[in-house]
Amino acid sequence: ALQYANEDDAKTLWEKIKSNFTGQAEDRKIDAGNKLHNLRLCEKEKISDYIARARGLATKCASLGLDVTERELTFYVVRRLTGKYAKIREILKTQREKSIDDLLEIQHDEETLQNNVGMPAEVSNPDLAFTAVRRQRQKRVCYLSRKPNHVMKDCFIR
Repeated sequence: ALQYANEDDAKTLWEKIKSNFTGQAEDRKIDAGNKLHNLRLCEKEKISDYIARARGLATKCASLGLDVTERELTFYVVRRLTGKYAKIREILKTQREKSIDDLLEIQHDEETLQNNVGMPAEVSNPDLAFTAVRRQRQKRVCYLSRKPNHVMKDCFIR
């Protein structure tokens, strides 16, 4: 406040205040743009959280006056996919017309497939996983021959 105390005219005071704070707004705009350009998927981050973070940065850029189109946002999100999503990234690089919502749906399907890797092959629906695992546990194995579907007292080896 003391740096503006010697100003007598309101117009010159306003110009001085405006020049001091205009630079900060431009800096925030540049920083938000750089954060969006350098957006990366964290190692343990879910794809939905990653896209939500990207959308938040795009909203922040828009509020600062830096317009980000849906296509640009999709480009930045796809470009920085790594690790288990590298295969999807290569596919989506050729499909530029996809929106961020399409990308979210594709990545959600991929996450579901990644999470279901330990489930039996015949189970494609995660809701059926419990019954399939339970069905596998109920198979009986002979203690003598180690063959399924009979018990030791009925074993043909004895």
